[in-house]
Parts: sequence; structure tokens; C-alpha cells
Amino acid sequence: PGAATNPLTQQLANANAKLPANTILLAIAPKGTHEQSNAIDETKATGGKTADNVTSITTSDLTPPGIGSVVVAPNEARGTAGTLLVLANNNVCGTSCSAGANAGDAPKEAESATSGAASSGSVGASGGTTGSAATGSATGAGGNSGSSGGSGGSSGGISAGGGSSGTGGTTGTGGTTGTGGTSGTGGSGGTTGSSGTSGTGTTGSTVATLQAGTTSTQKLRVSFSGLPHLLSVPLSSSLSTATLDADKRLQSVGICPNTLCLSRGDTHVAEAGHDDYVSWGRWKFGEIKLRVGGHTVEYEVNAYRGLHYLVGIATAVMPTAGSFSYALSGATLATTSDGSVAPGTLNASALVQFASGTASKVGLQGSVTFTNTTLTFASTGGLNNPASSNLRMSTPNTFNGSLQTQQTGSALLNCSGAGCTTQLHGGFYGPDASRMGIDYTIGSGTASGGAASSRTINGVGVLIKQ
Repeated sequence: PGAATNPLTQQLANANAKLPANTILLAIAPKGTHEQSNAIDETKATGGKTADNVTSITTSDLTPPGIGSVVVAPNEARGTAGTLLVLANNNVCGTSCSAGANAGDAPKEAESATSGAASSGSVGASGGTTGSAATGSATGAGGNSGSSGGSGGSSGGISAGGGSSGTGGTTGTGGTTGTGGTSGTGGSGGTTGSSGTSGTGTTGSTVATLQAGTTSTQKLRVSFSGLPHLLSVPLSSSLSTATLDADKRLQSVGICPNTLCLSRGDTHVAEAGHDDYVSWGRWKFGEIKLRVGGHTVEYEVNAYRGLHYLVGIATAVMPTAGSFSYALSGATLATTSDGSVAPGTLNASALVQFASGTASKVGLQGSVTFTNTTLTFASTGGLNNPASSNLRMSTPNTFNGSLQTQQTGSALLNCSGAGCTTQLHGGFYGPDASRMGIDYTIGSGTASGGAASSRTINGVGVLIKQ
């Protein structure tokens, strides 16, 4: 500083002589140093084209928010001892420019410096949006190679998409920075780092789950076992809904509350269970209510009787191949229609051979056990040969059939040996038929023989895919 032969002064003079019109040359020195006060004077002394408009500024005036105490620009070059030289083409003007302003201006090369010190390379032609030195944006083509320097070696050019060039190094090739990629440090002729490849994800399908509250029966399947003829009315229509409490226990179904609505009234909910796709339970010990056009029909049940329900989200897309076994996960206690004996327990298992449409085959076997009586039932072929099953698919996700049933022990029903029958209805619930629900009624199949001939055994069960 202060000497006519100062290398900085010579560089400024040489650069100003070659710069095109409307180009600004800034010599910025560290704040608070002797160089700071002299840098502007030297710029003027060298005949800079903008000398009359240059005023004293500090690095803090040039610092964007969040950068720190040094201006970072895509075409900066540093001198020794912390001196920052910025050659700013007038098409690099930050946020104050209008879109596309002066984009076609082509810079000129700076001449070489005094022997032993390489001059700064030229600014590469703009190929797109210029990335910052720290983080690469979507850049265009790389900058041109810098001109030959002095005895210090080749001059360091500045890549349009890369970082600051090093002194005397070889110009780095401006790589194409991908979205989110971070540019590498310019260094001595360094190459702009390329970004990684973005991963491609797929969106999984959404399967609805059972929710508390009121839901249209168009979205749910509701079935009963032990429903007396008095309450046997069509409860499913486009206007029907089913209401579940906070524990997903069925409260009512139909066009409620008054048009055509079956509700649990003041009964208790026994053997209740649920998962994400199906709920089951039994209304017992109270009065079930049926509302029809403002009129109420009441049906009383005791602790040994009850109305069994099964509510779930039917499988929308069924498997079309493969064989899978199902094991019992929950059930209501089996009750008699007259409530004359203590409830029994259900045991059941199944094997399904899936196929397209209604060609799937369901093999099922089970038993209901009371204190002194056991009733055993199975589809034709049982689990060993489901292909011969007499259970038939009525839709792609529902099935039904009449199964031969064996009664042993005390004659709870008026049938001996294998003379009893089980009317069974079933369906698949949840994603990929992950649940199977069944409701059953076991009877004697005869019209005479006293109470035992008219008595039935009822219940529901849920099996889970293994």
C-alpha cells in the first residue's frame, strides 16, 4: 500500500485496462487495516473506470445475513494475507438484478501479474443459475479455462458452478450439481462435487380400520347369530348405519334412531373383543329394542341367552392364489336359544385355498363344548382336503354352507349321532383376507321332539390368518 510498485496496484491497473464497460472492480482489504484505507485510493490511482463512484466501504457492508464476516460470491478470488479480490461481471449482481439482465455479457481475461504471481482467471460464461461456493444449485455448463499466468503457472479460472479458484491452479470443471447436492470446495483447480441420486419411493395403499362412532353399513359388514324371528327385519340399506362405542362394541344398526333401528337397549355387552378390522360380542341380560316407524318392540334376554354380533371391514381385494391356515383368535360363548343351560365354548380352525373370483375353497372344522355335551362339525374333506369342501363362496369374500354335526354326551339337541347340522356363514375381513369371521346356528333339523327339536345353539367367532 502507498507504493506505485505495489503488486496490488499493478494488478488493479492491468485489470482495469482490460475490463469491459459497466464492470466494477473492487479491492477489499480487511477491516481496520492500513490496506483498507489505501485500497480505494489505489483503485482510483490506477484509472479505474468507476473510480469516481467508488467510496470507502467495509466488509460488514457487503456481508449477507448468515454468511459471517466475509462476502462469499461465486466469482471471488483471495489474495495473500486475507485480502479478498472480487471481479464482478455486471451480470452477477445478486437479488437486485431483474431476471435475465445482461446475461449475454462476455467477460475478458485478466492479464498476467508480475513474474511469480498468477493472475485471477476469467469468469466462466453463465450457463444457468450460478451456484454459491458453499452449496451448489442447478448450474449450467462449466466456465472457460483461465488464460496462461506468469511464471507462477497457469491462472486459476472461476467455474460458473464451482467454488473459488486457487492461486496458480488449473481451472476446475464446473460439474452439474443435482438437486440438494453440495458443491465441493474449489481449492486449486478442484472439481465441483456432483450430487447423489435421489431415491424413488412408492406410496403404499391405505386400508381402512374399524373406527368408533357411526359408520355407513356400505363400509361395514354386520351379521348376527341368535336373532329371533321377532327381530328379523332387513337392517341393511343405503341409509343404514352401525354405531360402535369407544371400545368398538356394537350399540345399534339400521336407520336409527326411529325409522328401523335395532339397538342393545339396556342389555350388557359380553365376551366383547376387537382388533383393527373386526369386532364381536354378545348382548345379554336385559331388553333388546327394535324401533320401527316410532314404535318399539322389546325382546328380553337373560345371562344364558343373547344376541351375538360380528362387525368388520370386509376384504376389498382378495388373494387369488396360495393356501393359508386360520386359527381362532376370539369368540362369544355359545348359547342356547331358550337359555336353559350355561353357555359353552367354541373351538375352530380353517384352511383356505385361494383362487380368482368365487373359486376359493374353504376347509373348516370346529366344536362347541357345554358342560355335558359336545357338538363337532366339519366341512367335507375337513382341513386335509379343502378342495372337496361343501362350503361355497357366495361372493369373492363370503361363504356359507350346511355342515354335518356330531353330538356326544347328553342330548342337548334332538339329534343323535351325526344327525345334527350347523348352518354356517363366513366372510373375510381386513387387508389380504387377514381375518375370517363366522356366525353359526346348530340345530336338530327336525320339526318334532319337544323343546330339544326347536332349540338351537348360536355364536360367532373370529379366526386370524397364519
